[in-house]
Amino acid sequence: MTLIVVDMGAGCGREGSHGSPFGSKFVSMPTRLVHLVVDAAEPARLARFWAGALGCEMVDEAPDEVDVCPPGFSYPDPSALPLVFVPVPQLPERFRALMAESKGGENK
Repeated sequence: MTLIVVDMGAGCGREGSHGSPFGSKFVSMPTRLVHLVVDAAEPARLARFWAGALGCEMVDEAPDEVDVCPPGFSYPDPSALPLVFVPVPQLPERFRALMAESKGGENK
């Protein structure tokens, strides 16, 4: 899983300092995380697990994406962070070996 968080600054419309690499006219703006995307070999299965573990519900299930949100969540409400599970075209060998081992079989 890869998660990139970008911090664009502390306040909307606030000018940067003179020592800033962007100069004194750099204007910052706030950002917020709106999804946490999880790569999965079996997105629906993993989404069901996390929905149950977190007391959430699967609100959308498609072949290319499964969304998990708290009950009553309305996107883009900042009070919660939806989980989005997406399929991985091919898992790295080390993960395939771990999955096969956890299922009690051999990695083929």
